Amino acid sequence: MTIDQPSLPLAFPKTFPRGQRANRVLAGDRIDAAGRKVLRKLFMEMAGHQASVLSGTDPEAAHDMRVTVRRMRAALDLFEDFLPHRATKTQVHALKQLGGLLGEVRDLEVMLAGAQAYLQSLAKTQQLAFAPLPDFLQARQSAAREPLLALLEGAEFADYLQASIRFLSEDPGTTPAPVKPGRPGRVCELVPGLIHERFGVLRTFEAQLTGLSLEQLHELRGAVKRLRYAIECFQEPLGPQARLLLACVKQVQDHLGWLNDANVAARMVQEFLQQHETGQSEQAAASRISSVPFLTYLTRMLERRDELVRTFPEVWASFDTFDFRQRLGRTLARL
Repeated sequence: MTIDQPSLPLAFPKTFPRGQRANRVLAGDRIDAAGRKVLRKLFMEMAGHQASVLSGTDPEAAHDMRVTVRRMRAALDLFEDFLPHRATKTQVHALKQLGGLLGEVRDLEVMLAGAQAYLQSLAKTQQLAFAPLPDFLQARQSAAREPLLALLEGAEFADYLQASIRFLSEDPGTTPAPVKPGRPGRVCELVPGLIHERFGVLRTFEAQLTGLSLEQLHELRGAVKRLRYAIECFQEPLGPQARLLLACVKQVQDHLGWLNDANVAARMVQEFLQQHETGQSEQAAASRISSVPFLTYLTRMLERRDELVRTFPEVWASFDTFDFRQRLGRTLARL
């Protein structure tokens, strides 16, 4: 069955393996077969969000699709050396474009929700003065949806979906494993090194933890997510201990995510203030709208951001422990 309308719920061919058992990753799987299983599950999940994002009826749809796209990109990075280059290149290009548009929409959704919650906390006399900021964010969020919807309804994305189905429907058992000569090829042989490599990247940040810039903390957040998603890809063969590892990693990711949200919100409020002041420059003094309510809100965002920066070393110290490293080693030894 082919895809006739990309704006409709995606229809998969009967040959497309589905179900938990069909896509269960095993320790003895060849790494390219495992890669297809992981990507197949994520692809079906991602495509399943398409209709909800297009309709706009589910406020969490863009967030859910964005998270799945992130997981797919992390999986493609993880399996890059073991899957056909042409197929992965196509996936990376399409998902990068989609992820960027989803990210802009979701960031504005989070900022709008925060501004609206703050608005409701104000006295009635103060709400009118603050209302231009949520209105600005609402307009930006609506504008950001337009290119996202155009992409999801476009022919290029429909071609990507069809190409992905063809690639993920292939039986990896009938094609040669794209593994270099002399290199191990099964999950149990390769995954411990892949996960340790991502954990090692995290530890490169710890020597200067208290001196990291906001940009470096954002890079660290990306590294944390890559570790988390790598563990999630192999959660089944890693067993129940993987859940404990993921809970520890998630604490760090959540803290850095809140920091990023506060920082992005502060930048957006600063942009709004600049536009507001420019628009007010030629107004008569008596008719000017005060910037004080917006400056007060900006101060709250900056204070929250700075507090999250200040407390991050404590969160890191509770994560990067001998106990965590020992648990990680024991869990990987199960493979």
